[in-house]
Amino acid sequence: MPTQLGARHVLALRGLVGDLAGRIRFISGAALKTLAAVDLSDFDVWEFVVGGKDELIGNKEFSDLDKHGVERFATKRFSATIIVNARA
Repeated sequence: MPTQLGARHVLALRGLVGDLAGRIRFISGAALKTLAAVDLSDFDVWEFVVGGKDELIGNKEFSDLDKHGVERFATKRFSATIIVNARA
């Protein structure tokens, strides 16, 4: 979960993204990763939801920038652990 991230890049809707928020309503996960300067396939992007469950935003999914308040996003390197139960 994003609240347990170690090293992370946090984007607040300020500066360039804040300027875009006044002109666009939705932003994709791929666009957020590009703004954070991280690899599209190696990182996940999460939207922090105050008082709710944080949301994973895929490359082709969109976040609504027209919601009340400041949207906050974080990127985290994707990792997977595969466990195989087998007998010799």
